[in-house]
Amino acid sequence: MNLPPDDPRLSAWVLGELPPDEAEAVGRAVESDPELRAQAEELRGMSEFLSASLAAASLQAHQREAVRRAGRTTEPARNNLVEFPVAKPQKRRLPWPLILGVAATVTFAAYLTFSPGRAPEGLPDQAVSGGEEKAAPPYAGPRISTAPSPGQSRPQRDAAPLLDQMARDLAANGLPEPSRLPPPMPLPEMRSASEVDLPVLVGRESYDSVRGWIRQKGQLPPKDAVRIEELANAFPLPAAEETREFAGLKVACVSMASMWSGPGRLVGVQISNESGRSRQVEWSFSPAPGAREGGVRVLASTSGSGAKEAILPPGRRTLVLIELASATDDAGDLVVASAGRKKRFPALETKDPALKQAGLVAAFGIWLRGEGIDDSRLNQILASAEKDNSTSTPEWTDSRKLVREALDIAEKKRRK
Repeated sequence: MNLPPDDPRLSAWVLGELPPDEAEAVGRAVESDPELRAQAEELRGMSEFLSASLAAASLQAHQREAVRRAGRTTEPARNNLVEFPVAKPQKRRLPWPLILGVAATVTFAAYLTFSPGRAPEGLPDQAVSGGEEKAAPPYAGPRISTAPSPGQSRPQRDAAPLLDQMARDLAANGLPEPSRLPPPMPLPEMRSASEVDLPVLVGRESYDSVRGWIRQKGQLPPKDAVRIEELANAFPLPAAEETREFAGLKVACVSMASMWSGPGRLVGVQISNESGRSRQVEWSFSPAPGAREGGVRVLASTSGSGAKEAILPPGRRTLVLIELASATDDAGDLVVASAGRKKRFPALETKDPALKQAGLVAAFGIWLRGEGIDDSRLNQILASAEKDNSTSTPEWTDSRKLVREALDIAEKKRRK
């Protein structure tokens, strides 16, 4: 099959929209062509970035076709704008990643708009040089390495204004169809590593979707709807934990005894941008030598592009959980790089119950995905978290009730 890298069938294949016979042919072409494989990875990265940043929306048939026509045309980018009426604000959001509703159209159109050699309308021509594409940063998934990556990161565009505008213009949709869910990666295995790269752009939509499945449908969500890192990020650490400041960012790095592994520790790292402008950020966690041998992993199930650097929009706060299989009192250091500077932040022991709450919903996600926590252990974790009712918020109380409801659904299902 002769398939050029800019063929729209490639993006349709990445998003699972092709008929089976055509998808198989495109898959063979991608497998045999390194250039096509690289192009597919870029498209996948853009889809994941949109997934982490926006709520879902559905376009009508004529709107989808309008976007496709804009993506195929060879006219200048300023003539490719597709105008839709702004959706009226909804009283209640039922968010899910945009990829489930419009990624098949918007992702491809956005990819073509950020094409090599041409700066999009509103961005300076200097943003593109040498014909090399510098698209909006993809969702940076966790990548484990034993040494820092060589070379310097290239500059990336700030896509926050575009994405925020798209989020405002697109109406929220209901729960996605299970057949259309993009499969997440399995929870990574524990590995001995000197450095663990962390995602910067993490969504929160999975928690609302999981809650919708349990409360609206009375059933456990499909595994592909469960994004462990998004569940945890829906319950960020309080601002009081962000005790360190660096390059216009506020940083927290705290740890506690593991909730499901006896000798291990749970580390919560959080970064927030309150500078009023987007910041290019690179951050990683370096386990202490005593913690490294037992193994380390990021509690995340979203596939990433492997890119370390991303842009953190103003007002954005990201919490990431790291699990250490075994550790002494010294868990390790968070390393943050931004604005040409780098700083280390040792993990501090926390007394605040917020990290335990984030750990509970992460354990809930691991249990829902069937990746290492059984009913008995989840019940124990839940009971431990419920002891902190004196400091519990309404959101925490509701999440614990949700875990209890899910355990009841699982029990009833086993009895049938």
